[in-house]
Amino acid sequence: MLRTCVALLLTLLSQPMPAKQLAFYSQGAVLHYQWQTPDGQVLRLQSKLPPQTQVPALIDWRPAMADAYVYRALMQDAATQYPAQRFELHRQNGQWQMNYQVADAALGSEISQWLSQQRTQRWGEYLTQHYFVQDQDTLGQAVVRYDYARLVQTLAPELATLATQLQAVTEQAKPQQSPPNADDQRRLIGWMLDFVQSIPYRALGGEGGSRGLSFLLPRQVLAQNVGDCDSKMVLMAALLRSRFPKLPLQLVLVPNHALLAVGMAAQAEDRQLPNQGGVLLEVAGPGLYPPGQVAQTTQMYLDSGHFQAIEVAQ
Repeated sequence: MLRTCVALLLTLLSQPMPAKQLAFYSQGAVLHYQWQTPDGQVLRLQSKLPPQTQVPALIDWRPAMADAYVYRALMQDAATQYPAQRFELHRQNGQWQMNYQVADAALGSEISQWLSQQRTQRWGEYLTQHYFVQDQDTLGQAVVRYDYARLVQTLAPELATLATQLQAVTEQAKPQQSPPNADDQRRLIGWMLDFVQSIPYRALGGEGGSRGLSFLLPRQVLAQNVGDCDSKMVLMAALLRSRFPKLPLQLVLVPNHALLAVGMAAQAEDRQLPNQGGVLLEVAGPGLYPPGQVAQTTQMYLDSGHFQAIEVAQ
């Protein structure tokens, strides 16, 4: 869904100190990272991917696939609920239809009501199974998108080891990025942000699916060493939720981009989410913004109210 960040990338590339990954390679499930911080420090991390994930392989949203699932399941449900009744499934002009004939008007009304309720239930099951949610986009249009908040909550435990390792790496580094009076939480969040930003940005597949999935799970971002806006947003949010379980988190969507708002102590110069608070984090890269600073394009959308904030439950 969040496939391109062209305008944002132009702004990010103009920054004097872009996030810089120096090396990446994998040995089976063991991943090796080396990246450079804005102050020139070189950090190294070796981490092992979790053996399995609670989230199944995701698919892109395709209405035709959802409709096919719903109506085929509905045919099976109808045969069980009304075994004496004959149902036929047809597709006309791209739309599925269930046809049946009854002599009893009362029975026909009952079947029609039951089918409507059952169709709604099966539709909801399909969304839940594939981590989709019905929502509105930043312009108020109805959309189906990934359930980012649920993904963060589900996947946070899997990233506990990586979050702990990142903290250990940062504790060995000199805290030069944050001001001398910055607290430990802000400093660690800044280092985590450096790491996620340094993972190379890559636009993923479009709605037609010609270039593959349009979203990668955190495990996939780490293993493939690439990610787009919302993929890296979920990775960063899951790391934060794992390390700081009570930290207020909001996933922020603007047109063609995604970022985070974090309920940590704000400094005077920090950019925050309008009317709601929360220090903003630009997670996508390739340019590096410290906590509280965002790209000009992002700020334009926030100022104009063209954003959506999704709270991640604690």
